Amino acid sequence: MVGLGNTLNLGLKITVIVMIAKRNYTIEKELQDCLNGGHNLWAIGDVHGYAETLNQLINRLNLQSEDRVVLLGDMVDRGPKSNEVIKIVRNDPRFFSILGNHEQMMLENLDPLNVDCATINNMAWLQVGGRATIKSYIYEFTNTDGQIN
Repeated sequence: MVGLGNTLNLGLKITVIVMIAKRNYTIEKELQDCLNGGHNLWAIGDVHGYAETLNQLINRLNLQSEDRVVLLGDMVDRGPKSNEVIKIVRNDPRFFSILGNHEQMMLENLDPLNVDCATINNMAWLQVGGRATIKSYIYEFTNTDGQIN
């Protein structure tokens, strides 16, 4: 992820990196070196929680070890697997991301102690896809007996 930040423990073994909007010259150099070396640099925007679609696209790109991918924000909300999209980006060193308005809304409005409550403060985020993001994380941490791990 671009920038430096603090971690926010959301309980249920969920951790979100809170990013500070800041230019990262190391990443810029890596991306420029990718281009200078004749490798591919792909930009992908608005995945919105559709992990299967992202995986299909990644497979079609036939990424090589020196290629790079930049996600242009809006990785979460709306689709059913925002948590999987975040995992894909975090677990592949060829991927970088820019904080989009949906990630910003999530960081500002997600209350891990009250995920089952809509409040006046988080209603706008929930209506533009926040519910789907919350469900994707709850589903991941729920065992076959319906208990949260």
